[in-house]
Parts: sequence; structure tokens; C-alpha cells
Amino acid sequence: MKNELVRVKLIARDFVELYKIYEGLWANYEADNAHELLLKGHVTDLYRHLAFRVTQGKKTYSLSFSGTEALAFVQLWEPREIRINPLQAQVIQSIFLALDKVIVGRRAFRKVLNSRN
Repeated sequence: MKNELVRVKLIARDFVELYKIYEGLWANYEADNAHELLLKGHVTDLYRHLAFRVTQGKKTYSLSFSGTEALAFVQLWEPREIRINPLQAQVIQSIFLALDKVIVGRRAFRKVLNSRN
């Protein structure tokens, strides 16, 4: 995994949808083991960041993921069937595509993208 930040640009509507997704995850996520607790930490960190920024009223937003954060994002979304609406699924997929451009060779990205189509 490269040691660089992955920047993802989102329009305001998509940013708000991502905020709504993480708001629900943050409120309902239950960690059953140490790994799940780490993923809950990712959910909490990203939710707080989104909550702070969603009130800024911008037309576009940029999110930066470190390699560790990108991996946590993938691990959160890869094995689960988290119920989200089609617009929210589109937002998650656009982030996967942005991550895939930088993190080459990750079969998990391809697997999740194919399962969402």
C-alpha cells in the first residue's frame, strides 16, 4: 500500500449522504472483538470529521484517507451487508473507485465493486 494520502472529492449532496451513513453506523455499530473495535474507531473518527465539516455549506468537499484509513474503510464495507439506499451505495462506490486508483492490486476493492453492480 502506498504511503500517500488518497483524496476523494464529493459534491455537497454526496457528502451529506456519507455523513448520514456514518451517523447511522456510529449510533448502531457494535464491536464484538478487538478488530471490530478498531473499525468502530474508524467509524467514530470519520463521523466526527464529517459532522464538523457538513455544516460548512460548501459546494464540494475533499476527504483525505491515509493508507490505514483507506484499509479500514475497505474492511468496514467489504464483508457486510449494511443497508443503504441507492444514492448512498453510489457514494460508497465512488470512494472505492478513488481508493482503487491509488491502492493498486487490492482484490477486495474489485470484489466489493463487482458485488455492488
